[in-house]
Amino acid sequence: MGEIAAAGRPLRLFEVTIADYEPRLVQAKTASEARYDRFLAWSEVWDIAFRDFLKITKVRTLPMPPRAPRHPAMTDDLRELARHALGLPNDLPRSYRNRFVTGPGGDGHAWDRLVTAGLAKKRSGETLPFGGSDFYWLTREGAVSALEPGETLCPEDFPEPRP
Repeated sequence: MGEIAAAGRPLRLFEVTIADYEPRLVQAKTASEARYDRFLAWSEVWDIAFRDFLKITKVRTLPMPPRAPRHPAMTDDLRELARHALGLPNDLPRSYRNRFVTGPGGDGHAWDRLVTAGLAKKRSGETLPFGGSDFYWLTREGAVSALEPGETLCPEDFPEPRP
């Protein structure tokens, strides 16, 4: 999900509430598209017709939060690797992991650029108990640089800094 959709129309942020369940944030071009996106996810679990789904949903437009400033070392290709490590994009606009494992011939050289810039950390596969591939994870600064507007970091992986 980018700031600008493929057709050139900007994405907006919507809160879609289904019945009394917790609302979900959805990035879409229109409120109808946001509602349909949630219908597709909902109908995989529940057998419901779209017209009935419309009766139990509410959509609210939210202001799009500003994009966090991107670190100069975070190029588009590195950003895609970082987003993959965070498990983004997904149904919840929130990361759910913070790890990337790569072996010989993989993306280690790209991750090493993030490590050099202070946006990631590395543990060599040689030091791991199971051996093998190198293990990388993002620092808070690296993770924030990879987020799209409206996305957040999992508080379990990135607890709020203490004052």
